[in-house]
Parts: sequence; C-alpha cells; structure tokens
Amino acid sequence: MLKPEELAHNPLQELTEPYLRLAQISDMHLYETPEKVFYGTPPAHSLQAVLNDIQALERLPEAILVTGDISDNFSEQSYRLLDSMLTPLNIPYYWIPGNHDDADKMYRLVPQLNVSPYTSFTIKGIKVIMLNTVVRHFFHGELSRESLKVLDYDLRRSPDTPTLVAMHHHPIKTGHEIDMLMLKNADAFFNVATLYKQIQGVVFGHIHFDHETQHKGLRLLSAPSTTYRYDPAMEVPTYKRPGYRLLDFNEQGQLHTQVRKVPVPVFA
Repeated sequence: MLKPEELAHNPLQELTEPYLRLAQISDMHLYETPEKVFYGTPPAHSLQAVLNDIQALERLPEAILVTGDISDNFSEQSYRLLDSMLTPLNIPYYWIPGNHDDADKMYRLVPQLNVSPYTSFTIKGIKVIMLNTVVRHFFHGELSRESLKVLDYDLRRSPDTPTLVAMHHHPIKTGHEIDMLMLKNADAFFNVATLYKQIQGVVFGHIHFDHETQHKGLRLLSAPSTTYRYDPAMEVPTYKRPGYRLLDFNEQGQLHTQVRKVPVPVFA
C-alpha cells in the first residue's frame, strides 16, 4: 500500500475492478409510508429506483453509506421504512443524521434495525469516519468540540490507513442559497483534517446535487439526492434522474468515484 503522501499526489486511474466499492446515498426525505407524496412523487418511489440500480451493478458495493436526511418529518416509521428497503439488498449499511432527522430517535432504533451501529470502521484496509453535523432545532450544521477531538484522535492513530470522511452538511460554499445552511464551523474541520495526509475524500449530502471540488488539498464530493434533485443551473428542484455516488478504491487506497443518475418510473 502506498504512503499517504503518495496516495494524495498519484494520478487517479480508471478502475476496471475496484478493490473496495462503497455506495453513498443521501437525502431520501422519507415519510411513514412508501405511498406518501412529496412534491408530486413519493420519495420511497425514487429511492427504490436508486436501490434497484445498485442491486443491478455487476460489482456490488461492500457497504452503503447513508449521509443524512433519511426522514422528512422526524418519524420513527421513516427510519423503519428505510431499513425495510435496504435489508433485502444484503449489503451492510451505515448512517448519520441530517438536519431533517431526529438523531436521538435514530440511535435508539439501531438495536431494532439492521443498520450498523458504527460510525468509524475499516473495510478491507480502508477507514471510514462518519461525522454527526446536526445542530438540534436548526438546519445548519456544526461539529461539536467533542466530534472534532474524536476526528483528530481517529486520524492520528491510523496515519497510514487510507481514509474517507463522511458528513451531512457541506463544508465548502457552492455559490447557491443552500450555503446559508452549510457547516458553520468548516474552518475548525479543515484545521483538523488538513493535518493528515491519509484522507482520500470528504463526502457529504444536503445540497441535493452532485458536486466535486478541492479545498486545502482535500477532495470534496457530494451525492445527489435520491428524491428531488436541486438543479443549480435553474435554481429549482427537479425529479428528473435522482442518483447516488459510487466510491471505488484500488488496492493502494486511491479513490475513484462516479455519480449514477437513474430514471424514475412515472408515478400514478
């Protein structure tokens, strides 16, 4: 496996067969029942189209990362609905809350569901750290001092392990109205994260469209929503082609990624 500094600067290559594949889904906005309609389409309807696409992949992911806004109304039934939809895939999944979620309710439900209880874990030599950025009763994001300390500790104790960091809120401005609700203490996050060379990417949701940029040497990647997609060019939401992000690592720990958009069958 390459050294962290080599991982950061080696050119990325197309992967014919990933060593490790993760799928990131985000911003499902589910309700108590799969039939409940949100802006003309049931969120469960478009999520199922995304899950069907994942299940049809020639190379299935080893795990699914769910990066928040699972629910649209904080209901316990919405988390149970997600679990009932993901369980048939037989792929381990991990979650963190978003600003539309009830984090306490999510964690209380963990023993009753098939979701993994871990927010920091290693799969095939790749470490994943999932951070809770939710501020109770607010829509913007923030990392607590404790979370920043845990992040620093987690990174410091495994400097040679290629690492992916996941959160809900975006830590970098996109130039759109959603930036009012971004990670408010993003500088504090970058002050910790940029101390370490092993981070291969920082993934997030919240903005409802796919976005990729670099900041302070870190690769920042968002996943589109599995329900309505915000179109930055038009400044409007659209139900055309919700999607998800694939995160493929080679044996050296380098990250290659792609966004897949899926058509949603007409809801009647």
